[in-house]
Amino acid sequence: MKIFKPETGSLADWNAAYYRVEDYLRAHLVVNKLYRNQIVLGLLRKAAAKHIEDPKQSPTTLALEEAWSAIDQWFGRLLPREDVSPERLSVMCRVSMLMTDASERWPVVFLADDEEIPETFRSAMQATTLQAGPDLQVSSMVPRPIDMSIDISPLAASVEEVWERISRLTVSLFLAATALVAAAIVLYLKS
Repeated sequence: MKIFKPETGSLADWNAAYYRVEDYLRAHLVVNKLYRNQIVLGLLRKAAAKHIEDPKQSPTTLALEEAWSAIDQWFGRLLPREDVSPERLSVMCRVSMLMTDASERWPVVFLADDEEIPETFRSAMQATTLQAGPDLQVSSMVPRPIDMSIDISPLAASVEEVWERISRLTVSLFLAATALVAAAIVLYLKS
């Protein structure tokens, strides 16, 4: 078993990088712990090689950049599309993985080598695509006068009547409660 032992940087920094990359892969629903651990260590090895060249860089930053790069390159090989920008392809593939339930159906396929990717996974990913809706069109709303041809007076009258009843009931309850409190205070003071 090959042990990960970086030549530069502190062990605490590399542990922090490990946890961040692991969380990032967990967010991509890589749930198989052993497989996720192998991916993380591979990405950390690549980041450690870059850290030797520039030790001022944060190991966490380098490791996450390696993860982003590896995932984007893998998506580019998985679904090569010239008509789509790399950023959009990355989003499309992430959504396709969710739609195909890839983490459950193919738990060890994420970032796998091309020869290890099952054809069923590749075809399921190609079958799901995102299509944008129509372009946004700006419109304006011009204020118009209210159409008074509809007689709303019966409705308004009934709403007003209900409001008055509620108001009278509320005031009556408040006055009754105040009188009861005052009477209770007077009785308490007399005794």
